[in-house]
Amino acid sequence: MSGKVVAKTVYLGTFAHSKSLKELEIAHDAAIFVDETGKIVAVERGVADEAAAKSLFPKLNWSESQEKPIKIVKSKGEQFFFPGFIDTHIHASQYPNAGIFGKSTLLDWLNTYTFPMESSLSALPTAQRVYGRVIARTLSHGTTTAAYYATISVPATNLLADLCLAAGQRALVGRCCMDSLAPDYYRDAGPEQSIADTEATIAHIASIDPTHALVKPIITPRFAPSCSAKLLTGLGKLHQETGLPVQTHISENKREIDLVAELFPESKSYAEVYDTHGLLGPKTVLAHAVHITDEERALIKKRGAGISHCPVSNAALASGMAVVRTWLDDGISVGLGTD
Repeated sequence: MSGKVVAKTVYLGTFAHSKSLKELEIAHDAAIFVDETGKIVAVERGVADEAAAKSLFPKLNWSESQEKPIKIVKSKGEQFFFPGFIDTHIHASQYPNAGIFGKSTLLDWLNTYTFPMESSLSALPTAQRVYGRVIARTLSHGTTTAAYYATISVPATNLLADLCLAAGQRALVGRCCMDSLAPDYYRDAGPEQSIADTEATIAHIASIDPTHALVKPIITPRFAPSCSAKLLTGLGKLHQETGLPVQTHISENKREIDLVAELFPESKSYAEVYDTHGLLGPKTVLAHAVHITDEERALIKKRGAGISHCPVSNAALASGMAVVRTWLDDGISVGLGTD
């Protein structure tokens, strides 16, 4: 929730959720009781109707009055309740490009579509319109938590955090860090400026949500090719100092992997680039990972990092097929991203 006071609410009916990757639980005649702050305070089974739900109010020290009614939401027919979706990789700034397909691969896509679109969001009215729409759309589809990439603009990134908080969407909000291999019109002035701007967004989010109860900053090197070694080192240090999570891309495209090898010849692999700069750990989300090697997979597992699998964009850009089952069998945490 966004901190707003709402009516106490009872959700009554059928609930479905996954207890593990292999176990689905369906609970009929169940009730979830939610207080004014949006927190679940009780889960009860064997609650067949509204009367049964209301009989539990004294147990929760709940009282109902005309001034403070308690809302009851019931599933109907074949409807059921389920937990909110968590989008582990989404570029909020690229929402207007959603659904664009064509003969393009990753690096071409960035220059043709991504960078021009993202740079346009430095105009706050444009950012307000785009970000407002993507938040509303994801919430309408049941996404209650999202790991967002914004742009390099501090004011626009801060605006995304403000809008998420106002809408009540739990969010990780990252300002994109990129001081290399990007157009002159859309890149950080240098590593020092990139880190300073990231710290500015971290400070802003701390000012609007001091405990990170709903919105949290996430350190976001766009991907290794767009970051100098000095920038990656600085972001790794910032990660160690703050304990904040990290999100980035890895091995989405074979040309991208070749480029990383050219730019970071001292590293044995793409994953090692992040590892040697202090950015690979249990709070790291790696997007795509389509072409990681066995050695990289072992390193990712050792460091406790997770992977965001993005099947739609992998297919749209002909990036390849990710071996998700292998990751899961290895014990690597895997989430889904809409990208």
